[in-house]
Amino acid sequence: MSYPPPYHDGGRPLGPHAPGGGWAGPPPMGGPAQPAGPYPGVPPPGDGQWPSPAPGDPGDPGGLQPADWRSRALARLLDAAIVGLPAVIIAAIVGAAWVGGQVVLSETGLSSGGRNFGIIFGIVLFLLFVGYDTVCIRRWGRTPGKAALRLRVAVPGGSGLPGEVSIPQVLVRAGVFHLINLFMWTHAAMETILGGLFLVFIVLWPLWDQPLRQSGHDKIARTVVLREP
Repeated sequence: MSYPPPYHDGGRPLGPHAPGGGWAGPPPMGGPAQPAGPYPGVPPPGDGQWPSPAPGDPGDPGGLQPADWRSRALARLLDAAIVGLPAVIIAAIVGAAWVGGQVVLSETGLSSGGRNFGIIFGIVLFLLFVGYDTVCIRRWGRTPGKAALRLRVAVPGGSGLPGEVSIPQVLVRAGVFHLINLFMWTHAAMETILGGLFLVFIVLWPLWDQPLRQSGHDKIARTVVLREP
């Protein structure tokens, strides 16, 4: 049995004898040859593009999109209202107990105790805030404040489902954001410098970051905040 001669397009065979075994077919009237898919006789999805965008990719029309700055800021304020007051009370109690124990046991004056109170207060506050973010994002993919604004924390190209962001990523993300609490006891000049860095690289950075609108702690942890449709 003989086969018809293969078509040619600039020296490239088109047909059943094409490299890779895929049927590219003769070029349409006035157009180039259609690209072959991974399986013979099965055209590639989309408009000849292979592969298609994965669901959930930022920019995919059917996926979740990066959250806007206003929604992220409101979500943080809601979380601060939920956990802020209890965390401050707990940190104050632990700090006062620590200083009181030092004064009683070592008979030191209250002047040094005030500085120690600030250190312990900042450490406890840091740990409580980091724990809150870590548990909520790891278990539900978002905090209560983000849930109210329909936001999720995910890896770039992900869906924000619970457990998608790894524990190290969640810890790094929360730790960088709340790091400023560890320096509450420092001098006013240092607090001003650290507050300025926090304002620019953490709070305001998503305003001009493109295309994922990441904040500084998102970039370090390799995460993104997505908004549900």
